Formats: sequence, structure tokens, C-alpha cells
Amino acid sequence: MKNNKALITTTTPYMIKQFLMNDIKLLKELGYKIEVATNWQTFNVISDEELIKFKNELESNDIRINQIDFERNMMKLRYHLKSYKQMKQLMNKEKYNLIHTHTPISSLITRIAFKKSKIYDQCRMIYTAHGFHFFKGNNPLKNFLFRNIEKYGAKYTDTLITINKEDYEAAKKFKMRKDGAVEYIPGVGIDIDKINSIEGNKEKLCKELSIPEDSILLLSVGELNDNKNHKIVIESLASLPENIHYLICGVGPLKEQHIKLSKELNVENRLHLLGYRNNIIEIMKSCDVFIFPSKREGLSVALMEAMACELPCVVSKIRGNVDLIKDKVNGIIVENNTSVCWKKSIMKNIRIDLSKSEIENYTIETVSKKILKIYKEANSKKKIIFLRSNPVNPDSRVEKEASTLIQNGFEVEVIGWDREKNYKLKKNIMTIDGINIIVNRRGFKASFGEGLKNIIPFLKFQVFLFTWLITNKKQYQVIHACDFDTGFTSLLSTFFTRKKLVFDVFDYLSTDANNFFSRLIKKLEDSIINNANATIICTEDRINQIKGTKPKKLAIIHNTPKYVNSTFKEPNNKIKIAYIGILQDFRLLKEMTSVIAKRSDCELHIGGFGKYEEYFKNISSEYDNIYYYGKISYQSTIKLEKECDIMTAIYDPKIGNHIYAAPNKFYEALMLGKPLIMVKGTGMSTVVKENNLGVCIDFSKEGFNDGLDELIKQKDNWQKISTSMKEIYIYKYSWDIMSKRLINLYNEVLEDV
Repeated sequence: MKNNKALITTTTPYMIKQFLMNDIKLLKELGYKIEVATNWQTFNVISDEELIKFKNELESNDIRINQIDFERNMMKLRYHLKSYKQMKQLMNKEKYNLIHTHTPISSLITRIAFKKSKIYDQCRMIYTAHGFHFFKGNNPLKNFLFRNIEKYGAKYTDTLITINKEDYEAAKKFKMRKDGAVEYIPGVGIDIDKINSIEGNKEKLCKELSIPEDSILLLSVGELNDNKNHKIVIESLASLPENIHYLICGVGPLKEQHIKLSKELNVENRLHLLGYRNNIIEIMKSCDVFIFPSKREGLSVALMEAMACELPCVVSKIRGNVDLIKDKVNGIIVENNTSVCWKKSIMKNIRIDLSKSEIENYTIETVSKKILKIYKEANSKKKIIFLRSNPVNPDSRVEKEASTLIQNGFEVEVIGWDREKNYKLKKNIMTIDGINIIVNRRGFKASFGEGLKNIIPFLKFQVFLFTWLITNKKQYQVIHACDFDTGFTSLLSTFFTRKKLVFDVFDYLSTDANNFFSRLIKKLEDSIINNANATIICTEDRINQIKGTKPKKLAIIHNTPKYVNSTFKEPNNKIKIAYIGILQDFRLLKEMTSVIAKRSDCELHIGGFGKYEEYFKNISSEYDNIYYYGKISYQSTIKLEKECDIMTAIYDPKIGNHIYAAPNKFYEALMLGKPLIMVKGTGMSTVVKENNLGVCIDFSKEGFNDGLDELIKQKDNWQKISTSMKEIYIYKYSWDIMSKRLINLYNEVLEDV
């Protein structure tokens, strides 16, 4: 499969350098090929030398650079038209899978070009608003204009990220692209560890500025423009004590005006314009108070860095600032934008210690987790609905596949059939290895293993599935149907919904097609394989089982567990034998119990659910060496099996499907290193025989007893057997191997969605 491609767009390279490199890092970790598109020729607040160095840094990291003639001024329509054409051409040529756009004008142009491009139906559009240009207290006409611009752009946006609470509430009112979402992420994040590793040096800084070391240093960081509002602090400087100096790190169009104003106010010796600086944190830690008088902000990185440096902060009362600063707790909020108010607030903050920082929620680690989740969702592009004709409580294969897909950025829900009682659809949360899986269960009372006796509830479940898939078609893009009893209904629904179908064959029903009914089932089951977008089988042997079908894509994903560490333990006086699974016919369960009940050297530990639940409840109370645990979770299953010495995977070889079986117990025994008892001629028994991993028996009570005796005689060799089993698991059947096959298959299926 070709690599996913992502494009980052913004008006200026400075935005990328200062704020977006972590986003690029996260996308690269997800396997994206990265490109950036910005205006490299104008608006630069960094030197030509720095710009060339930054370009080289990007290119050395295999990040492609694109020149787009974005313009900040809304009235320069000729430039906007040119950049629109450039963006549309770039999208059509490069066919990106994801675009993350920043800054308002360039983002609007990017999204309009996106709507008109050839990739509109195949690409995800993410827009981060670093502070809307409409806000409380702004000119009403400007607010009306910018609100409607943002509202228009939102129609072509899948994810709109806001970085302050005021913008988040405003954005929630926008109509997004179909299935689009508004997210709140508190800024771009700051690196606390890096900040803590840097030390300030006030003596050095004062020497550089040729001012007394006992001076009080006020600091602002930001571009020299009208919005940053440095003018108000310069005006205040004239009425502040002469030992107070004002430092500004940044460049911009108002530099000469600020110098002129300082001369008019006779404070030119106390205003220090430091220009573009790479050592901002060192300067912050050398100053006494951080001043942030902006008229408009999103969520300022400079302010967060000042907080992390534990600088007292004096800030304007605007959105973003009020998210970060609690008045008289970790700073001072200036209510009115007048030089008198600023003077009073600065003096107040100098006199008292308000340096307590509340910055933990704004670290780069916190922000990265949230943005990574958004990128993973965009990477998966689509939602998968698993269908299973049991309650998935537990169901090890569904649990593994669903949790693996979620872990790799896919969105997954499960629908299962609960046969215990009748009830309407209920939403439940199942947690597997810390991953939450949504499991929706529908109750139609029935029993397990009763065949045609369950035909009425079975048909009810099929009607329910078909209705749900049709009426909820906007909520998913792929159906993952497990076995024929969900597969055929799923296939029928795709003729109406045009959704993708992955058919996961746990058990192929049509091995013994020797009558009209079984031949009909085979024809239907084969039609699912032939029409599904992909088919999954659980062993290589099953290629022969489905011979004659023509799957569009075929993956072999063995029914192996996720790795759990297990060390070999010498057995105690009594050999512990484990079986956890469905309690039904054709598994020698009663015969096995009868054998163990009469032996003083063994214990049987059994768990699960099915038609023989009452039988095992009763017999476990009758015999001291029979233990019944009822229905237990998959995690508890593995824990119990770890404590036992021998495992069983016994199936009747007269049933054709058992010849191709891929029992959970076989793979669990391999991973845990537990010698196995299997039946000759059933699925995976040849692996046991050829590698001497246990015994293969005749399917009978006597066969089980004889096999158990034979295996116990090999007890001195069990540790060697255990080591061999674990090696076979790791190098041939591990879930690490199988999960990669699953993810690759889904990437191929979803490539053209």
C-alpha cells in the first residue's frame, strides 16, 4: 500500500517553525509523507539566514516544501485568486489523504480549493483556529464579516480545532462537513522539561542592555503590530519608576513607531527592542514581570511559557488570556485598556508574588495525546461495525481484532446477539487492555447449540441486523461480519448502502454439503466470500476448505492471543487440566469429566457457558477434583490457564468443519507453553504431532484417558515442550504478526473510501 500523504498549510513559515513542528512529528510517527505549503517569500519575521536554515532542516527530514502566494490582506483579491489556483493544482497533483490548515485567510483559501479539487471525497480536512478574528468586544461589523467567513469554511471541514473556550463555544454553532466535529485542544503545547533545563541570567542580560543590575525588567514577546498592543505599555512606562525597563522580543511593522513614541515620552533609554531571539526562555527567566497587552489572541504560547517560568504575568482581559490567568492567583488581568490601568496593574504585580503556575494542562504531552487522537481518526478515515451472533461476552477473536483496530486509529463498534433474554438494543463498554470497545447487545431469547430450534429468534436477529444496517448507514463505512449468521444479511444490506464488507470466517458451515439445505447454505456462503471486499480465514488449510470461491482480497489471521508472559512451573502433586470455552456437544466434555472424576492424580478446571452449564455446576459440587468457574472474561481465562499444567482442544473429527478448526486453546497453549491434548485429524493437530507439543488422541473417553496417561509419562520433558511451544508462537503465530496483517488488510479495503 502506498504511504498516506499529509499537507500542512499556513500563511508564513514562522508559524510552522514556532508552532507546528510537533504536529509534523506526530504525523511522521503515523507513517505519513509530509509536505508543507506556505508563502516563503513574504511576511517573514525571521532572517533570510534563519529561513534558509529552516528550509534545509525540513528537506533533510524528507518534508517537501511548496510555495503558495498566500496573502494576509483580505483586500488583495488578485493574490487570493492566485493562491486558490495554486492550492487546487497542488491537491489534484499530489492527492493528499489529510490536510491540516492554519491561519484564517490561507485556511479559507485552502478549504475552498479543497472543495473544488479531485480529492474532496478521499481526503480529511483539519483546521486549527489559533484565535477567531471575531470575539467579544470587537467591532460588530468585523465580527459579522469574520464570523461568516469562518462559518462558510466550516462547511468543508472535517475537524475544527479551537484552542480557547470562547472560540470552542462559537464553533459548535457552525455547520460542519458531513460527520464533522469541533474539538477543544488547549494550544499547541509547551515543553516543560526543556523550559526547566534552561537557566536565566539577569546580570548578563542587564550587561547586554547596559543598564543597572537592580533594574526591574518587564518583558513582552510577539510581533510588533497593532494587535499586540505594545504601545499601551510604552505609554505607561513614562509614569512608572525610572528603574523599570520594558523589553520586547519580536520584529514587525511598528518598530519605528514604537521607537518614535518612546522618544516623544522620553523613555527611549528604558525601551529595548530585542528583535527576533532564539533564547526566549533564558530571557524570560532573567526578567521580573511578563506583560501581555494583546487585543486578540487564541491561546498564547509565550504566555504559557512565561507561566512555566513562574513569571508574574500582567495580561489584557481577552479570550485565551482569561483561560490561562486567574486574576490575583497566577497573574493580574487588566480590565481596561488604558495606560493608567496598565500602570496600576504593573505596579501591583511587582509588589506581590503571584508566580504560582497552573500550566500542567497545557504541556506538549497533554496536547500531543489529543492531536494524535484526531490524526489517528483521520488516518482510519472510517468507522467499522463488527457483527457477531453471540453477546461478545467474552469473544476472544472479536475482542482482539476490535481492540487492535482501535489502537491503530480506527473507530469500532460491535453488535452482538444475547440469547439469555429478550430486550432492546443496549450500549455497553468493554475494556480490553485499557482500550474501551462499544458493544451493543440485542436480546432475543434462545439457546446455544440447538440448531433449528432457534430458527425464530435467529430470523428475528437477522431482521434486526438488516434494519439497523440500513437505518444507520451514515454511522459506519465498513461491516465486519463474523461467520455466515451475520455475513449474508450484511451482504444483502450492502446492495442498498454501498458499504464495504469484510467477511471473517470463524467457522465455514459448508464443508459437508450433502443435501439440498446444506448445498443452499454453501452457495450463499460462497457468494459472501465472492462479493465481500475482503475475506479473512484463520488457517492456511482453510484455503482448501473454500476452494472454488474467488475472494477479492484474502487474509490469513490465526486465532492467536495477544502476548502474555508465562514462566514454566513444575506441576504439583495433582496435574491441573484446563478447558474454558463453549459447553456443548462434540467436545468430549462429559467423557473428559468422567475420566478425571475417577482419578486421584488430576484436577479438571472448566469454565464457559452453553447447554451443559447446569451439568458442570452439579458435578463440580459432587467431586473435589472438578472445578467449575462459569462464564469468565478472556483475561480471567488466560490467568486460569497459566495456573494449569495441561490444556485441551478436543473436537469431533467426523464433523467436517473440525478438520479445519483453529481452536483458541491451541494458540493459547502455544503462547503459555502448556502441553496439549488434541484429537487426531482435527485442525492444527498436525502441528502438535510434528513438533511433539503434546498428544493426539482418538475421539473417545478411552482415547482421552490413554492420551492423558501418555502425556503424564512425558512430564520430565514438559519444560522442553514449553520452550518449543513459545518459540513457535513468537516466530509463526504471534498476535504482533497477525495484527499487522489485519491493519494492512483494512488499509487496502479503505484505500478508495
